[in-house]
Amino acid sequence: MLKSLEETIQIVEKGLDKLTDEQIMNDFPIVIWEKPSSMGFTLIHLATHLN
Repeated sequence: MLKSLEETIQIVEKGLDKLTDEQIMNDFPIVIWEKPSSMGFTLIHLATHLN
């Protein structure tokens, strides 16, 4: 389980490192709530679930 967690952390870090400021300001590609939200807002929202 720890190995899977470490691998997941590496994958997420690589993905986040590739995001540009412009992409973070754009809408998240999937509408999760009733209306589109920015990538930045959605990532912060999801990060709070990990806390």
